[in-house]
Amino acid sequence: MLSLTVSLSDQRYKTPAQRLDFYHRALTEVAAVPGVAAAGFTNTSPFRWGIPVTLVPVGRDGTVAEANVPQTYYDSVSADYFRAAGIPLLSGRLFDASDRAGAKPTVILSETTARRLFDTADPVGREVASAANPASRFEVVGVVGDVRRLGLSSTPPPQAYRSLDQRPTAFATLMVRTTLPPNTLAKSVTAALAHVDPDTPISEVSAMDAVVSRTVTQPRLYVILFTVFALLALLLAAIGLYGLVAYSIAQRTREFGIRAALGASPREVRTLVLREGLLLVGVGLALGFVGALVATRFLAEMITDTSVHDPVVFVVVPLVLAATALAACLIPARRAMRVDPSVALRTE
Repeated sequence: MLSLTVSLSDQRYKTPAQRLDFYHRALTEVAAVPGVAAAGFTNTSPFRWGIPVTLVPVGRDGTVAEANVPQTYYDSVSADYFRAAGIPLLSGRLFDASDRAGAKPTVILSETTARRLFDTADPVGREVASAANPASRFEVVGVVGDVRRLGLSSTPPPQAYRSLDQRPTAFATLMVRTTLPPNTLAKSVTAALAHVDPDTPISEVSAMDAVVSRTVTQPRLYVILFTVFALLALLLAAIGLYGLVAYSIAQRTREFGIRAALGASPREVRTLVLREGLLLVGVGLALGFVGALVATRFLAEMITDTSVHDPVVFVVVPLVLAATALAACLIPARRAMRVDPSVALRTE
């Protein structure tokens, strides 16, 4: 997806009809650009900014009901915006030609908003009103999927959409879904808009992947830091385990010599060393597993759409640690296998 922002001049586009004329001509020009699958305008953009209002449900008797509903993001969008943005229709319909200027005001609610305003009842056909102006009412014609506006780690806030034909604004963000890399179409799309009005400022031209990426900069930094510290901890653990096992073998040189003199094979000596080293590893992994379960409570807030009890993580990480520990034990074990009984018996 490609996104860009246009700002219409207050002097040239004074009336709603003039603004709508620009938006309709712009969408026609952009849709003709090769590689454009869908395009739609919205007056605010996810992951950038928004305008919140407070909506309340209207009872079937026409009275405005009270509801404990937080502020709702309130956007004017063109008919094809939902397809361009990839927002699915859950019930009812999307905006069409009937939602024109002068017709009955309509609104589309997000799933979260519909649930908070009408609980489990079907909201399609019902009405909502602005808490600031209860006389201003809108018919709900559809329910669409939720959108994370503030970042990937945030929960989807309440969201409502008005038809751009009924509520045209002087500024809007154009969302373009492409079949080609979005940055390759940036010049063609801006040229199409310039063909409609070369004096209209165009800004914030960017692929939506880049916009979303900027919202996860801080979590990504945390991941990098945790990864570096984890690798250092793994390295220190391997060095420490190697040093411990090597020191233990050096202290038991005479014991291994006696075992060899009494008939112990090099394989038996190696198995003895590995068994004792891996026993320490097993105890450490058991304690680490319990510690990881406790730590997930603190990490849950930093992880999005992934369970902190991911079974793959809890299986792969112990295997990596066990393999590292095994490698740290092999060198001391091989050294123990090569102990000369005659030399070992003469040492203290």
